[in-house]
Amino acid sequence: MLDRVGLKIGLGIFAVAWSFICMAHGLARSWQTFAGLRGLLGIAEGCANPAGMKATAEWFPAKERGWAGGVFNIGASVGSMLAPPLVAWAILEYNWQTAFVITGIIGLGWSVLWLAFYNSPEKHAALSDDERGYIAAGKRNISKAMPSGPRS
Repeated sequence: MLDRVGLKIGLGIFAVAWSFICMAHGLARSWQTFAGLRGLLGIAEGCANPAGMKATAEWFPAKERGWAGGVFNIGASVGSMLAPPLVAWAILEYNWQTAFVITGIIGLGWSVLWLAFYNSPEKHAALSDDERGYIAAGKRNISKAMPSGPRS
């Protein structure tokens, strides 16, 4: 889907879906509904890593991608570290349903920022022609280094 509709819109759709599915957990009144929502949440969340790696590949020349991918993964880990205290606070201060609503609202906020500010290097207005050329040259160099044709 990311290749069909584009990274910006594709990740935006999945992030908004994740946020609403997360908030819907607070409405669950049976374990079956809760389990179904957990499954849907996993489907929506499954787009995050491929989208992050795709954004890394769009924005970084091949020789810098390993470092950039590492920073991307650190961001996901930081989120995993911050979530438990936030969720615990929400449960202790309010209730378990509110914990899902708060995390869903944070996801919606992130989605708005993503849709407002993310653009590929080809479309980003603040990127200079030199920077754009540097990124493109790094992609061309790796393409030339890769063998073409059938492998035995």
